[in-house]
Amino acid sequence: MAPYHAIAATAGLHTECMSIRRRKIIIICVLATTAAALGAHFVSGAVKGSGRGCGRSAEVPTTARLADMHIQQPLLLFLAHGRMVRRNLTSGSDTVLSDHGFLFEPSVVRSADGRWISYSGELTDERRTQYWLYDMWSGQDRLVLETPAWGGSIPVFSPDGHYLAVAANYDSRWPDASMAGTYVFDTSTLKASRLGIPAAAPADTAWTDPEWSADGSRLLLMTIDERSGREHPREYRSWAPGTPAATPIEAQWVEEPQSGIGHSVWRLDGAEVPVFEQRLLQGQGGNAPTTSPDGSWTVKVLEPDGEAALEVTDRTGNTRRVDTGNYDGCEGFAFKLVGWIDPAHLVYRKPGPVTLVVEPATSRVAPLLQTHDQSYLLGW
Repeated sequence: MAPYHAIAATAGLHTECMSIRRRKIIIICVLATTAAALGAHFVSGAVKGSGRGCGRSAEVPTTARLADMHIQQPLLLFLAHGRMVRRNLTSGSDTVLSDHGFLFEPSVVRSADGRWISYSGELTDERRTQYWLYDMWSGQDRLVLETPAWGGSIPVFSPDGHYLAVAANYDSRWPDASMAGTYVFDTSTLKASRLGIPAAAPADTAWTDPEWSADGSRLLLMTIDERSGREHPREYRSWAPGTPAATPIEAQWVEEPQSGIGHSVWRLDGAEVPVFEQRLLQGQGGNAPTTSPDGSWTVKVLEPDGEAALEVTDRTGNTRRVDTGNYDGCEGFAFKLVGWIDPAHLVYRKPGPVTLVVEPATSRVAPLLQTHDQSYLLGW
């Protein structure tokens, strides 16, 4: 089975995401509800986009029902609380792929090749967190790690998707720190390597943040003792697959002088080690022009000082506007082009988040997901 086209957008989700450490900074993501925007799904005629302030959903220019677009490619998505489904976009029916009954929406990442989905969540007993690995090629869903609830981290895939690293960071609500450490799993066999905590950072106060080198040859580990705040000296180590333990590596913490945003700069034999940038599911998509797989259509975002616009151009150069909106200073965009679900339909996002499908041949636009889905859109 060929891999799904891997994308990362959210729709219909109203929650405050848990704080996550990503490249050693705290990122708070707040996703606003799309209920207001999707309340009148099938109103004929384009609607002018709106919403410069934070927490306001853009209006939806619905000119068609999704079912009437006859899109044959199914979607892969998470419903609230961890139910993974494959959705038929014509009938609206769902095929349940997994359902683990998480207390909250899962944390989800994908491998760069689109094959693997790693997702984790706290169970409804509020005592355990589970980390699962889903194979999008075979449909196999496997439990790779279970820890006490809370703590933990966002897993990271190696660039080739062969390994998945999970930092099980201790939380004061754990009964003890015996499970603290970084676990690296072979995604095919689930064979695990456990990397301990540096002696200088006690397991009950240490926080480890893993990331991979760009060539996948090393897992890079930064550990900080949280009792002392960010000024506390960090412990830097690296681990090469197949070796028994992580070893020290030269690194330096670098912060932007104005924003205070920082990251680790790693060095090996005096040369900087490039870092692999794993993309989380939320936040993918961009505003660079995109051309359909068959070359029939080009879609681009125009963001002048005033109203932004989404334009489509055919092979002959004829251009028309299919949606308008305003730049959202909170989310940092007016439109994001997510990807072509097939040669005739492009998925895009507006602030809120609002996720839609445009059919360039007819200029029709439809909401991709209904308000009640409360879902993560994983791909197709």
